[in-house]
Amino acid sequence: GLAHAGIYNGSKFALEGLGESLAAQLKPLGIHVTNVEPGPFRTKWAGDSATYTDTKIADYKGTVGEGLKASLGRDGNQKGDPAKAAQAMYDLVRLPNPPQHLLLGGFAYQLVREKLQNMLKEIDDFAYLGEPTDF
Repeated sequence: GLAHAGIYNGSKFALEGLGESLAAQLKPLGIHVTNVEPGPFRTKWAGDSATYTDTKIADYKGTVGEGLKASLGRDGNQKGDPAKAAQAMYDLVRLPNPPQHLLLGGFAYQLVREKLQNMLKEIDDFAYLGEPTDF
């Protein structure tokens, strides 16, 4: 998750888990579930539709503060095209066997690839602690 978007990321992660569970439950019935995971799109999400607190905590300036500043700086310049995202989702629902995850936009692909690579390295690096805990 991104340092400046903890609650937002938490809700997305919860929905991802729910979507994965629903996909497993519904697959035998021939019903598909796809988690659509968009990156930044040129909408009003980070602009005047967003609300931010005036309270700033100095200790978080380099993490939350910088991340928020970067997000706000992209407002109106996001690379994601909402019309193309809508078309991708329309095309998705017409697939006979859609994916369980659909990332939208280059930023989403970059972020998820980096996360998964880092996660796999971390899992391997600390397997010596976790794997031996079985009976």
